[in-house]
Amino acid sequence: NEDRAVIRQEDTVSQVITTAPDGSNEKVVAEETDGNITAVGISPPTAGNEYDIAYGVETKNNCKTNEYTCAVVNKVTTNSDSTESTDPATLATLDSLVTGTKNNKSSSWVNNLSYSPDGQTVLATQYSTKFFDVKSSVIAIDNDTGGQTTIVAKSSDPYLNAGYADNGTIYYSKTTGLNTDIWYIIPGETTSQQLTTTKNMSEYFLDVSPDNKSV
Repeated sequence: NEDRAVIRQEDTVSQVITTAPDGSNEKVVAEETDGNITAVGISPPTAGNEYDIAYGVETKNNCKTNEYTCAVVNKVTTNSDSTESTDPATLATLDSLVTGTKNNKSSSWVNNLSYSPDGQTVLATQYSTKFFDVKSSVIAIDNDTGGQTTIVAKSSDPYLNAGYADNGTIYYSKTTGLNTDIWYIIPGETTSQQLTTTKNMSEYFLDVSPDNKSV
């Protein structure tokens, strides 16, 4: 009908793609058709010169009751030229940080994934929402067993974002009052320390230099 505009929702595909540093050797190592890939992290090379790649998927499949979407972290292993050496498999499913109801279900996703220098742990920044109720948390996932440990307790922080430095220190942004500052946890310790105390300025989406001297 020429008088009507019809919008059709096409099937969508999310992919994890690896390349060489010069952009060559592009390969698809994981693909999702049942949810959106929201974050990816790659491990250092293993003793066998392989790489583990963790990726977060926001999916509607196999979610718990009153979860509209749930956050799943999958893992695939590739060899040195990015040829897939294991099939993608679920590493962990993260429980929603908010309690949904039948008429107000929760949605959860992973915003960032970062591997520890030894490749044994994947750090996930998780968000969950239910209308205007937004919660975030940082969770460490064992790269072998999928076991979970809370690193930063859930809070109403829209700017939470965490990652490992090359020396194993965990850095993350944290909102207190009107400011978002950078905090860190030294390996082997559980108490956080504040790095920045900048007024009237928010700092987040951080990265650490390879020599660990600058953030």
